[in-house]
Amino acid sequence: MKDEFRHLAVDIQEQNGVIRVRVTEQTHRWTEFTPTGMSFTASNNFIIFSSALPAYADCKIIYVRGINRDRDNSEIELRSTPENQEWCTQLLLAVREYNNTYGKLITHRTGYLKRNIKLIEFADE
Repeated sequence: MKDEFRHLAVDIQEQNGVIRVRVTEQTHRWTEFTPTGMSFTASNNFIIFSSALPAYADCKIIYVRGINRDRDNSEIELRSTPENQEWCTQLLLAVREYNNTYGKLITHRTGYLKRNIKLIEFADE
């Protein structure tokens, strides 16, 4: 019997005008990403999709680890703009909701984003 707890963690770093997003932990992928398939839609309408490899899709979608295991550590690079910073914030909220919906509670951060010298941290309580 497989462990049904699902967990996803991303690390977001902003430096020199570039935002780098990397999946650091992911327990389930592809058709097992959720009990119903390859995608999770959070209440903020952000979609996390496990298909092939980590990639930016558009303003409300991210692809995380999928069937291309050799690309698991791929980083997503975005220009540091207010729109992309907001995308990262929405991503972190969606990851937190995914973990709260399918996973066990964790105590470490799931990601962070520096914005105007203020550190925004999201952690499961």
